[in-house]
Amino acid sequence: MNKLSLLDLGFFIAESAASPKHVGGLMIYKRPAKTKVSFAVDLYRELLTFTDVKPPFNRIIHFSLTGMPTWQESETVDLAQHVFYHKLRRGKNERQDLYHLVSQLHQPMLDRARPLWEMHVIDGLSEARFALYMKMHHACADGVTMMRWAAESLAVTAEDRELRPLWSVGRRANKKRLQQLEDEMTSSLLSDLAGAGKRLLGIGRLAAMLLLESVKLTKNAISLPFVADGNTPLTGQVTPGRQFATTSLSMERVNLIRTRTRSTLNHVALTCLDGALHRY
Repeated sequence: MNKLSLLDLGFFIAESAASPKHVGGLMIYKRPAKTKVSFAVDLYRELLTFTDVKPPFNRIIHFSLTGMPTWQESETVDLAQHVFYHKLRRGKNERQDLYHLVSQLHQPMLDRARPLWEMHVIDGLSEARFALYMKMHHACADGVTMMRWAAESLAVTAEDRELRPLWSVGRRANKKRLQQLEDEMTSSLLSDLAGAGKRLLGIGRLAAMLLLESVKLTKNAISLPFVADGNTPLTGQVTPGRQFATTSLSMERVNLIRTRTRSTLNHVALTCLDGALHRY
């Protein structure tokens, strides 16, 4: 049994049908050469045989009136409620058709009575392709963590045919790693305490600026969160509807920008998103 952190509790408190708090990822694959047309459905059936579900994929959130919510591990997990198969119809199996299906799959909230994750095997894509779409509650894992788990589940070479579903790989930290984390937390505690005073002053200054801005005693001193001037495409209440879209960027161009600006890949990605939203 594990207590829920305050941050993760916030995801549950803020969650609604119009604003679900799960993350998702889509991976598109080409069917291996000289394999049957039934490759994807056979993969789906094989995935259902991996019934030894490891943490955190076997954890159910338990809410209590007397204390903080906790994660409780379930002895059995019915994979039929978590792993699903879909097949796109011929003529309706291009990329945009796949994105439309994923948009629909991403909309519903995850059932809190079960472990908070799903995997969807999507068959019938054009050019002998199939896809895996995974969604998981943000209190269980963020997008970066899901990407790392997905990478760990993939084979390094074409000769490696072992199937390693995400939920079947144990991820408990060993004692050495736990001790390392403890040492890191202890060593950083003093520096955190030393900077606490500065952070409190900064928070106080920010709160004062927000107050002055909200009562219109100052203007443009600081941007209020979730406030937009005028009627923009992003103004208004969020609805349950979702859309899925992708784009491709040349890593050669990205790396050139990183070198010239001495920035990270994340900086470039966020700048692209910021520019796209402003243009939209």
